[in-house]
Amino acid sequence: MIEIQNRLTQKGFKVLRWSSRTRVAEQTSQNRVEAFNQAEARYILKIDGYAPYDWANRCFGGGFWFDQISTDLIDTKTNETILNVNGSGYSENCAPLSGTIFTDIANALDAAWESRQVK
Repeated sequence: MIEIQNRLTQKGFKVLRWSSRTRVAEQTSQNRVEAFNQAEARYILKIDGYAPYDWANRCFGGGFWFDQISTDLIDTKTNETILNVNGSGYSENCAPLSGTIFTDIANALDAAWESRQVK
């Protein structure tokens, strides 16, 4: 979601596109090789949403009507979900009914980040 990425960048966050680029293989004590992607990022932002893209649901200003959107901020070290934001409705640039979905998500992430003092 480029709109959320842009808002986080404006708030001073460094946003990477992929959480891991290194493939690791380790031999276990049972003589079994396990392969996995090693996380290079400590925190991952998972965004899942659905906004119909047809002409009847697209806004003239470029915004969207979201049936649902869910955002999870995950700490890869503890596998803990730090923040979950859910919503639905119009996004920004959807006049005259514009919402603030992207800004609300960015503000919630910024507040969670500040409360953990990891910025």
